[in-house]
Amino acid sequence: MSKIRTAVLGVGLILLSGCTSYYKVTDPSTSRTYYTKDLQDKRGGAVSFTDGNTGDDITIQNSQTQKIDEQQYEEGLRVEAAKQAQKSQTGTSSSTGMK
Repeated sequence: MSKIRTAVLGVGLILLSGCTSYYKVTDPSTSRTYYTKDLQDKRGGAVSFTDGNTGDDITIQNSQTQKIDEQQYEEGLRVEAAKQAQKSQTGTSSSTGMK
């Protein structure tokens, strides 16, 4: 029984060590917020990452980064997607010209 318990604990530790990290990245010059699982520090204080919403590769010279949990990441993606959808609807709507 102890061999099974040891094996289960070993597998659990392996799974825990492979946990994904989540980040909230804010560009202070535009106030735009991004969410990512992939954050790399670059020379000169810049960060590079893949935007979780669009899949675009982004590099920001001065950023504010915060490590967050998965729930905050998922919620942030939903909020940012809703903001982008609202902006695109507002930008494409036109007046009817009715008086």
